[in-house]
Amino acid sequence: MVAAVTGSTTATVPRIATTCMSAGSCSAQVTKQLAIGGEIFHQTATVAFGSTDPAATKATTGVNIGAIYDVDEHNHILVSVGTGLQNASTTNLFSWYLAYQITGP
Repeated sequence: MVAAVTGSTTATVPRIATTCMSAGSCSAQVTKQLAIGGEIFHQTATVAFGSTDPAATKATTGVNIGAIYDVDEHNHILVSVGTGLQNASTTNLFSWYLAYQITGP
């Protein structure tokens, strides 16, 4: 099974910042225990009122790939790696996570 998701959001915090983020993702169940997926996202420049930090105002576009491995019905290992494609040196040169998830009945 392949699933695709797209979406966007705009966040405005009065007198602090305004930004818009859009993303799309796709995932596939490769085996009974393994699902893999990827996403591409874009976030507009953050307009941080009074900010002098150039990294806080740059737009970013990036990609991530990830996987979920079902050890059994209740135990899961999640992993993701990604990088920025636009302004990566100041917004997202490399990101990753590794997680262990326990689900119940």
